[in-house]
Amino acid sequence: MTFASAPEDGVVRRGVGGARRATDLDGAVERAAAALAAEQRTDGSWNTDTDIGPVGMATQLLVESLFGALPSGDTRPALCYFEERQLPDGSFPAHPHAEGGSLTTTALVWAAAEICGGAGAPIAARARAFVDGHGGLPAVARAFRERGDMAALYL
Repeated sequence: MTFASAPEDGVVRRGVGGARRATDLDGAVERAAAALAAEQRTDGSWNTDTDIGPVGMATQLLVESLFGALPSGDTRPALCYFEERQLPDGSFPAHPHAEGGSLTTTALVWAAAEICGGAGAPIAARARAFVDGHGGLPAVARAFRERGDMAALYL
């Protein structure tokens, strides 16, 4: 989509035909910035839930573990989070509204669940069974090579 502005009339035109007054756009940006500033903590951070599904939690746990920064108090809540999202076939959806489980997301959660609860954690065992039944880790590596799916880099 291309954008072109016409400074003489103050209108920003989108290449597909829509138009908005520049002042309307400026106002929207100002309101969005004010809303963000209102939610910002005194240390400069924001505390908010994300809607990316198990991928976010799994990658966070794996990276924290890699750097020796995984608080032991986070492992049990993480397992509970995964338990609530594991599908009956042992898989995990790639995102909250996915129709079914994802091989690569399930591999990520399998690794994270093992970090949090050991190889014997039931969540990890069910996830591993799903991954093994869908081509195993070679299929996860193939997803990286063929589609650029980054899950293999965390395993």
